[in-house]
Amino acid sequence: EEYPTCGGCGCAPAKPNCVLFGEALPAKTMADARAACANAHAVVVVGTSLSVYPAADLPKTARVHTPRAPLVRIDATAFSDLAHGPDDARVTGKAAEVLPKLIARVLELRKR
Repeated sequence: EEYPTCGGCGCAPAKPNCVLFGEALPAKTMADARAACANAHAVVVVGTSLSVYPAADLPKTARVHTPRAPLVRIDATAFSDLAHGPDDARVTGKAAEVLPKLIARVLELRKR
């Protein structure tokens, strides 16, 4: 697919540095994500419904190696049943507000 060129330099494509809907995720990115999840003790998912594959399988990858790896979903909506394990949590709110609190709490608990 062709993207318009940058208005500043006139050379680079004017496309955001992200994967747009319908585009494939880079193979190395997915391999790195699978490896990270395979070694995870917990998975934090921010701002996604986990309904688009292959990324939707990533939290399951953690549970293959750590069956009770908690899944923490942070989302602006209350719609989803994807955080339903015994150690899972579903946090409804804006990621920009919720993530700093979650990080602060995790760091506090790590000091104990």
